[in-house]
Amino acid sequence: MTLVERHRQFDLLTQVWNSALDGSGRVVTVTGGPASGKTAFFQEFTERAVDHGARFLGAVASQSERTHRFGVTSQLFSAPDCPENVRMRIVPLLQGSGDDVSPQLLYTVCTALLELAKKGPLIIGVDDVLDADPASCQTLVYIARRIRTAPIMLLLSETLIRSPDRSQFTAELTRQSDPHRIRLDPLSPDGVADYLAAKLGSVVTPRFAAAAHALTGGNPLLTEALLLDHGPRADATSPGDVDDRPTGTPLPAVGHAYREALIDCISRYGPEFLRVARAIAAVGDADQVRLLGELADVDTGVVSWVVDALNVSGILDNGRFRHPEGRAAVLRCRTEPSSAAISLRTAELLYRDGAMPAAVTEHLLAAQAPPSDWMVPVLAEAANQALQENQPDLALQQLRLALQADGLSEERRATLHALQARTQWQLDPATSARHLTVLAHDVDAGHLTGNEATVASLLPLWLGRPDAAVAALARCAETFPANRPGLSWETTRLWLSLIYPGARSSVAAIGAGGPEHGAGATWDATVEALSLLHAVTTAGSDDRNAQQADALLGRLRTGTHRTEAVVAALMSLVYADRADRADAWSALYLAESAGNIPPTWRAVLTAVRADIMYRLGQLPTALDLATDALTELSPESWGVLIGLPLSTAVLAASGMGQHHVVRELLRRPVPPAMYETPFGLRYVYARGRHYLNADKPHDALIDLLACGNRAREWEMDVPALVPWRADGAHAYVRLGCRKDAHRLVTEALPSSVPQRSSSYGVLLRALAAGCESERKIGLLTEAVAVLEKTASRMELADALSDLANAHHEARNPSRSAMIKARAERLYEGCRASLERRLVPRRLRDPGAERPPSRLSRLTLQSLSDAEQRVAVLAARGLSNREISAQLHITRSTVEQHLTRVYRKLQIRRRTDLPQLVQHPA
Repeated sequence: MTLVERHRQFDLLTQVWNSALDGSGRVVTVTGGPASGKTAFFQEFTERAVDHGARFLGAVASQSERTHRFGVTSQLFSAPDCPENVRMRIVPLLQGSGDDVSPQLLYTVCTALLELAKKGPLIIGVDDVLDADPASCQTLVYIARRIRTAPIMLLLSETLIRSPDRSQFTAELTRQSDPHRIRLDPLSPDGVADYLAAKLGSVVTPRFAAAAHALTGGNPLLTEALLLDHGPRADATSPGDVDDRPTGTPLPAVGHAYREALIDCISRYGPEFLRVARAIAAVGDADQVRLLGELADVDTGVVSWVVDALNVSGILDNGRFRHPEGRAAVLRCRTEPSSAAISLRTAELLYRDGAMPAAVTEHLLAAQAPPSDWMVPVLAEAANQALQENQPDLALQQLRLALQADGLSEERRATLHALQARTQWQLDPATSARHLTVLAHDVDAGHLTGNEATVASLLPLWLGRPDAAVAALARCAETFPANRPGLSWETTRLWLSLIYPGARSSVAAIGAGGPEHGAGATWDATVEALSLLHAVTTAGSDDRNAQQADALLGRLRTGTHRTEAVVAALMSLVYADRADRADAWSALYLAESAGNIPPTWRAVLTAVRADIMYRLGQLPTALDLATDALTELSPESWGVLIGLPLSTAVLAASGMGQHHVVRELLRRPVPPAMYETPFGLRYVYARGRHYLNADKPHDALIDLLACGNRAREWEMDVPALVPWRADGAHAYVRLGCRKDAHRLVTEALPSSVPQRSSSYGVLLRALAAGCESERKIGLLTEAVAVLEKTASRMELADALSDLANAHHEARNPSRSAMIKARAERLYEGCRASLERRLVPRRLRDPGAERPPSRLSRLTLQSLSDAEQRVAVLAARGLSNREISAQLHITRSTVEQHLTRVYRKLQIRRRTDLPQLVQHPA
C-alpha cells in the first residue's frame, strides 16, 4: 500500500512502537475526520509489525453494536493471533458476566494479555474506539493503566470531532495513560496529486489535481471515488507535469461512485449525522444552526458537532457541499422524511423567520407540491425579483408553480398570467404571442390593471401590431388610480413612441387623457435611457446627450438593473455619434454579465454591438455579430426589430464586396410593420447603400430618398441614424446631378450636425463630391481633419481616398500617392472590398506619368543619405514610429531628419513632400 502525506505520522508511530518493544508499553490514538484514512493507516502499520514478529489482536467498534456488552473485548480475544486456549478461557467469562463490570473480570482479562506479551510483543488495536460498548471502554482504560512495563502497544483510532456523549471515555483514557496522539489531516492539493498519480501510474496535471482537491477537500475516500468516476482517461494526465493544458482538458467527473462515497462518509457516523447533513443539503449551507436543528430534530449542540466534523472531513467547505451532485445525493437519500417533505418544511421555516422570497421559493420549487395560500404571493414576488435580476428561466418556474394553486381569484390568476407572458417574452417573444388573446380579455374584464396590464401592449408592439399596442395602452391607462402611472406604463409608452414614430400622436393623446407620464413614477434607469434615446433620435446629438448616456451606463454597472436600460443607453451613444464609447461600454457589460442576460435581450445586445463594430470600421466582426444575432432568435421572435441586425449584416457584407451574401440577406422575409419603425428605416438605407456600392446609383437614390422622406416625416432626420443625405449626394453626383447633390447636403449643414462629429465629416465629403477641384480639396481636407478625431475608420478611409483623387486631378501626384497609401492601409484594416479601394489606374505609378524635373533632382541632392531615406518613407505615408522601426533609429532622430528635410525643400508638412523623393537618383 502507498501512503500519501502520512510518512511523518507513520515514522512517529514506528518510534513509539520501538519504545514499546523495549518494555515500555504505550497507548497511541490515531485521530482524523470521517473517512480520513485512519483504517488504512492502522492496517498498514499492524501488517508491517506482524511481519516483524508482533502479535496483533484487533477489533472494529461499531455504533450499531454499542449495546453488545463486551462486544469489542470479545473481538480482541477472537482475533486470529489469539491462542485458542486463551480464547476459550476469556470469551466465556465475558459472555457470562453480569450487568456490572467486576474488578476480578478486568484483572483476569488484563492478566491474559500481559501473559501473551511475555511470549512476544503485542499490539492491541481498536478501530473507531469511540463507538465501542461501555464495558469494553472500561476494559481498555484498565488495560492502559497496566501495560507501562510490558512490550504492548494499545493502538486506538477515533474521529477528530467527538460527540458530547463520547468525550468521557477520551477524558478518562487521557487521565489514566497520557496517550500519544497522531493526527491524520485531509490531503493537501499536492497530496491529492500524488495520490492520483500513484493510482494512475503517471503524473497528474496541477489543474486536474486542484479540481480534484476542490471536489473532495483532500478526503481520501472521496478522492478514490472521484478517480473511479473519472476513469483512466489519458487526457487527465500529462508526462512531465506540464500545466499548459488547453482549457478544454476534461476535469474530474462527479458520478455514482462519488455520490455513494459521500453518503458512506456521512452514514457511518449514525442517523444524527445523516439528518443534519440532509438539513444542510436542503437549506444550502450550515449558517443557520437553529433552523438546521429544527429540520433535523436535534439540538443546536449536535448540529455544531456534525457541521464541524463534516468540515474537517472535507465533505463540506465552510458549511456548504462542494458540488451540487453531492448536495443532491444527500437530499435524495432513501430515508424518512422524503426530500420533498424536507424541502417543504424548510420553506415553511424560512417563511416563518422572514427570509427573502427567493430563499423560500428555492425550496418550494424543490418540493413541487401544490402551493397553499401563503405561497402564491411569495412565488409572485420572487418571480418579479428574478426578472429584475435577468433570470427569466427561474421566474417562469416560480410562476408555473404559483398557477397550480387551487382557488386563485380571477385577479390573482390574471396577474400571474401577465407576469408569465412578460417572462416568456424575455425567453422567446414568438411563444409569448399565444397569451395576447387572454391578456386582452383580462384587461377588458377588469381582472388585469395598472402596471401588470402593460404587457398587453408590449407584446403586440414587438410583434408588429402597432394598432393593437396603442389600443392596449389606452385600456391600461384607464386602469390606473387617480391618473398615477407606474414605471411599466411609462416604459411601454416610450418604447411604443420610439419603435412606431407614426403612432406618436396617438400615444400622446393617451398620455393627455390618461396617466401623466412621469407624474407618479420614481426614477428608473430604463425610463431615463429611453427618454435619452428619444431625444437623440429626434433632436439630434450633442455632447450633453453623450455625457448623459456615459453617466447612465456608469450607474448601471452597480446594483440590479434590466438589460433593456443598457441596450437603450448604448443605442443613445451610437446615435449620438459616439460608437467608440458604446464599444467600450458594451464590451464591459458583456464581460461582467455574459452569463446573466436573457435570450431576447442578449440577441438585441448582440445586434447593437454589430452596429457598433460596423461604425468603427470592423466589417468582418460586424457581419459575424449580426449573423449571430439573427440566429439567436427566430424571425418570428425578432418581430419588427429584425431590421436592426439585418441592416448591419447588409452594410457590412456590402462593404466587404460580398454581394452574394447581401442578395441572400435581402431575400429574407421581413414583417411589413418593420417599415413603420426606425429599424425598417435603417434597413432601407442599408439596401440603398448596397446599391451605391454595387454602382447602381439610380436604384440607390430611390431607396435613399424614400428613407429621407420617411425620416423627415417622423422628425428623425438624424445623420447618425441614417446618413441618407450623404449617400444620396454621392448617388446624385454619379448621375451627373451636382446641384441636387449640393442641395441635399447643404440642407443639413451646418446647424443640424455637431461639427466635431463623424456625421459632419461624412457630410463634408459628400459636399465635396459635387464641387470643383480647388474647393473639393479644401472640403476633403477639412473632412479628413474631422474624421481623424473620431473612431470612424471606414469613413476616414473614404475621405482620404477622395482626397487622393482630388490631388491627382489637381496634378499633385506626390501628395495623391501618399494619401492613397494611407487610405489603402485603412481599407485593408477594415477589410473593405477591392472595388471600394480601387483608385484610378493612373494613380498606381504617378512617377511614370511625370518624371522628376531637373530642379527636383537638384533639390533632392541637397539631402544627406539619412535624410533621403527618411523622406522617401515619409512620402510613402509611413508614420514616424513606422519609419523608426524600419530604419532602426529613434523617433527623435526621425523628427530631426524631417525638420531638416522641410527646411531644405522649403515645405511645411509631410504632405508637401515632392514626388521626386520617391525616386532617389
